[in-house]
Amino acid sequence: MRQTLSTLPITLRLLRPNKSSKYDDLIKIYRVDFEDDSYKVVYVDNDSATDSNKIVHESVRYLTGEEVDAYLTALFVLLTKDDDPFDKFQIQAPGFPCILLKVEELRKPRVREEILNVLPLLTNFWKE
Repeated sequence: MRQTLSTLPITLRLLRPNKSSKYDDLIKIYRVDFEDDSYKVVYVDNDSATDSNKIVHESVRYLTGEEVDAYLTALFVLLTKDDDPFDKFQIQAPGFPCILLKVEELRKPRVREEILNVLPLLTNFWKE
């Protein structure tokens, strides 16, 4: 597989109520290879971070677009079921304005569907 890791990931920011942005969790989705439709997902848990390091979870293998969709679908459902929920969900993507939603909006199937429909469009901005 050819390594062409993008420097412009799609960033999903999970905002906690009443905490500064340094405690936001981040999910970064990188387009790794255009020919193989492969992605890398990195999750950074900033609330559990210590002064010396952050807790980072990185996909151990490259994911296909379908696997990224499955990951995000599960994430959206779990975010709405959390007993200590995040307050807001933000999408930051190359070539698009930042979108900020209340997490409760993810309960709506149409909202989840629209986010999943737009992500492939966002990844097209990575192509040269």
